[in-house]
Amino acid sequence: MAIPSPANPKKAICVCEVKRTGEAITLGGDCDTATCKTAYWSAAPLADFESASTFMTKALGLARSPVKWCPAAH
Repeated sequence: MAIPSPANPKKAICVCEVKRTGEAITLGGDCDTATCKTAYWSAAPLADFESASTFMTKALGLARSPVKWCPAAH
C-alpha cells in the first residue's frame, strides 16, 4: 500500500507487510548476518530468486548471473 508523504505529496510512503518465516535471499548486507538484526532487507525465497535471476540474466544477454553468493553460515 502506498500513501502520499506528508513532507512531499509528490512522493509516496510504501507500507509492506514484514514476514519472518523461512529462509530467504537478499542482495543487501554484504554477507554480514548481523545486519539481519539491525535492518529490514527486501528478500525472496530461494526458488523465486533463482527463477528471477535466470530470467534477468537471459533478458540482459549475460553469459552468467552476476550474483555473488556468500559462504554458508554454520
